[in-house]
Amino acid sequence: MRRAFPVLLLAAIGCSKKPTVEDMVRGRELFRPCAVAAAEGMVAELKSKDPALHDRLQKAAGEPGLAKLSSDEILKRYAPWLAVTEAEAGAWRAGNMDENLARSRLNAAWAAFAERGLEVPEVCRHLGEAARSGKLRNLDLEFASRVLAGHVANPE
Repeated sequence: MRRAFPVLLLAAIGCSKKPTVEDMVRGRELFRPCAVAAAEGMVAELKSKDPALHDRLQKAAGEPGLAKLSSDEILKRYAPWLAVTEAEAGAWRAGNMDENLARSRLNAAWAAFAERGLEVPEVCRHLGEAARSGKLRNLDLEFASRVLAGHVANPE
């Protein structure tokens, strides 16, 4: 049962029912600042680690820029897991966010990555490191937990 726990937890918090288009749009708008911050962080890391590659990718991205294209792709790729009901959005706006649940989701996702031998994409690595270092709180932490859970559920 211990090995199955991460998968069961991820399934429970994942898309237990198919999200509506409205919930996905609401989630995209709610989590957009989180996706932008994550993309900007990844671009800054790339620039410091490999400036030549950064410059080539930035040039290829054109006018919108690499961070904008990356954040849009994150929001698109993980849309079903970023879907938010009106009740969730209202509770979060009122300050009722359960960081313990988000941390449980992150821990379950990391355990599932390891148990299933999944490759960790750059966005998950970046968000996971930021969460483990304590840099993510509230909505950013919720965003990270949903992205990691989404990748574990659908590692395409």
